[in-house]
Amino acid sequence: MKPPITLWLLAALVLTLLAGCTGRQFVAASGWSGVAVGGDMVYVGTRSGRVLALDTRSGNPRFAFPPEGQDPLEGLYGTPALVDGVLYVGSYDSKTKDKHPKGKVFALNASDLSEKWKYPNDVTGIDRIVGGITVTQGGLVLFGASDGFVRALRASNGFKEWEFKTDKPVWSTPTVAGDTVYVGSLDHNLYALSLASGEPMWASPFSAGGAIVSTPAVAGDKVFVGSFDRKLYAVDAATGREAWRFQGEGWFWSSPVSQGKRVYAADTKGVLYALDMGTGREVWRSNLEKPVLSSPVIVEGNLVVATDGGIIYVLSLATGAQVSSYNVGAQVQAPLTANGQTVYVNAMDKRVWALRMAGRQEKVWETNTDPKK
Repeated sequence: MKPPITLWLLAALVLTLLAGCTGRQFVAASGWSGVAVGGDMVYVGTRSGRVLALDTRSGNPRFAFPPEGQDPLEGLYGTPALVDGVLYVGSYDSKTKDKHPKGKVFALNASDLSEKWKYPNDVTGIDRIVGGITVTQGGLVLFGASDGFVRALRASNGFKEWEFKTDKPVWSTPTVAGDTVYVGSLDHNLYALSLASGEPMWASPFSAGGAIVSTPAVAGDKVFVGSFDRKLYAVDAATGREAWRFQGEGWFWSSPVSQGKRVYAADTKGVLYALDMGTGREVWRSNLEKPVLSSPVIVEGNLVVATDGGIIYVLSLATGAQVSSYNVGAQVQAPLTANGQTVYVNAMDKRVWALRMAGRQEKVWETNTDPKK
């Protein structure tokens, strides 16, 4: 059977990024970023290469980084992290002498997006940062990069605390549970690292049958992660041993979410699965007809998921029955973000949407992040 067109496009994206073909035109056509919400502002990385602070009530832009008049960044993929009035953003750029894209992490004051610090704090850079940023309560900023390293920085000043090397690029966003960091790599492995030192916590990493780009989900004593081998895995959080695996129809690009006794995951064939967390038994499935790359969210007893066809579905957690839907009219590949009853969507046509998804579904606002478009 010939693979669906979405798999070819995803394969092309992976190969192109790995090959270093990251010209401004390519990134503008493919970049995505999730949304962070705090106070009276919504923060998002745009496909035009800027981080915007939008008014929560109206969606109107209030601040931008880099500010207008300065060159934009070239790649903004991962979801920013907002902690204690500071916004942490991973990016990359190619305005360097060797023209090789250089990744940087920026710490921005959330009040006006002015720069607090950046890593590395000079003209050099690490390789592309594609995944999101995770910030711990203890003040560590965690992220992976395309050079294969997982790094931990001090949130106060951006100084490096530790780093750990995998064998391939790390596009997975790290997940922290207790004193352990869980993160996947394109080398097919899921790693458990000490939050304090970055040293491995398992005797050996858990090996999947394909690349891992999704964010691991930790619930109870298990870590759930999907892979490009079309399988969703449940791994013992303490030992790294496989508890069960589930065979999907397509790749698992989006990240699983869990609540109660079930884990929910969608694949690139557009099939959404509800699985028993203890056994991996399928409870129900829903065919959404279009590929799912965006990670879903749970809102008041329902699962909200976006497809590459631009439809935002609200499904019952219990049965998978469709409660409602909303068409944003554009591809959605960025993770969804929920804040109370509102879900934020960064669509691929450079519009950001705020949708009220509980009770009567309705649009709160939409904003074009590139007025020149």
